[in-house]
Amino acid sequence: MMFYLARLEETFLSTWIRETGWVFFTSLIFHSLALALVVGVSLVILWRELGFAAGIPASRLCGLLPLASSGLAIVFVSGCMLLLAYPAKALSNPIFYLKLAAIVCALAITWRILSMNRLADPEPGRAGAHRTLACAALLLWLVSIAAGRFLAYTHSILLASSFY
Repeated sequence: MMFYLARLEETFLSTWIRETGWVFFTSLIFHSLALALVVGVSLVILWRELGFAAGIPASRLCGLLPLASSGLAIVFVSGCMLLLAYPAKALSNPIFYLKLAAIVCALAITWRILSMNRLADPEPGRAGAHRTLACAALLLWLVSIAAGRFLAYTHSILLASSFY
């Protein structure tokens, strides 16, 4: 696997992103801001589910979805650029996979909560289950943010090309 990662690191695009300081740091800034946008929209939905701002109808929260979708697209593109810059650093680190899994699960739970509440508020018997899901999603967002921060400090391999 390191052979393929080393070949990927040696491509023009990977080298350009990694060695052109403004490109790498611009990607990192866009990634951070867009992820803050996605997490922020998700937090609004989840906090409403937990009883904060309960006066806002769930149907109005659907208006935030285009904003979150735009943020998610930016996160994907900037994340791919960061991954291309240092593929071995991320792909050899289990924390990277923890971060991805936490993000996917948090998004899935948030989407599920929003889709269940789109037409009406939950019945009283289901409110507890919704709150449990919201707490789980909040915890997953915290895990993903912490894992993302730890990625900068927990790698054992920076460049696979140093092995070849």
